[in-house]
Amino acid sequence: MRNRTPLFVLCAIAAACLSLVGSSASAHAEESPRLVVVSPVDNSFTKEATMTIAGTASGHIVRAQANGVDATAAVDGDGSFSLEMPLQDGRNQIVIACGDGSLETTITRLVTMDRVAPRLTSAVARRIVFSTSSRRAKSIARVGLSEEGPLVAVITDTSGRWLRILNRSWVKPGSRTIKWNGRLKRGRFARPGVYRLLVRTRDRSGNFATRRTWFRMSVTNDRAARVVRTALRLRGVRYRWGGTSPAGFDCSGLVGYAYRQNGISLPRTSRQMGRAGTAVPRRGLRPADILLFRTSGGGISHAGLYVGGGRFVHASSSRGSVCLSSLTGYYRSRLVGIRRIVR
Repeated sequence: MRNRTPLFVLCAIAAACLSLVGSSASAHAEESPRLVVVSPVDNSFTKEATMTIAGTASGHIVRAQANGVDATAAVDGDGSFSLEMPLQDGRNQIVIACGDGSLETTITRLVTMDRVAPRLTSAVARRIVFSTSSRRAKSIARVGLSEEGPLVAVITDTSGRWLRILNRSWVKPGSRTIKWNGRLKRGRFARPGVYRLLVRTRDRSGNFATRRTWFRMSVTNDRAARVVRTALRLRGVRYRWGGTSPAGFDCSGLVGYAYRQNGISLPRTSRQMGRAGTAVPRRGLRPADILLFRTSGGGISHAGLYVGGGRFVHASSSRGSVCLSSLTGYYRSRLVGIRRIVR
């Protein structure tokens, strides 16, 4: 004989099942709406006065509030939303909400708006002199930054063309020294002349600050300078034909002695010196270049050392001593060659 479950037990089981289903449905109905904010990310920076807030939500309306301003947007059929929120300079706390009453989801974003460029100062020496005998970098400028950020320092020509990058790094606020050794990309010295130092930085909001300062650069050759100093110290020494010592000099004897005292040997006569070193044009004259003149006959008959400023030192037979003369008039018209011994 089969056992039968009493009717009142079946009714109790059915009531319990209905109660569980109702509780589950009620709990599902009371879930908070889903809200995902894709933009902006928290603790972000911008230089724009308006921020676009975008994301997805399960509700019908999304609200945003910042600085006492409210904005709303309807949620599209695919669950996405987008709205615009005005910002103020400085930190902005944006509260994004979806839902109403007690069933509401909120997300907070902190956004900093900074439309002011960072402060950047630069002080550059107006005249910078480099030596060919040294590769040591010199301090050419002091740069001040108001905040942390990338610093780029570049040597440019007067047209703005980049010639050498001196600094490209992330630096902290404060003062910083910019150095240069006077050389370009492949190690050769820049030509003497006017250059510009371009300094640029950028803050996290994307604001740039740039400074351009000009300076004049020149290059000295230490050995050439020593040769010139040696010759100038001999001014007043008497002229002596065939002389090669401080007891008396002829023209080529003086030139040869000045170079020999600085470790360089030259041919004995002025005509032979016309084949030493390399030829240079008049417009490229530098101190210690040998000047060759035709003062008599058909070939080179006199030599001197250019000292700069349009003057040269030589042993003059007509004046009877080692002296300075200007490269003008008589001597300019008789100049037939220039030889460079020291590069």
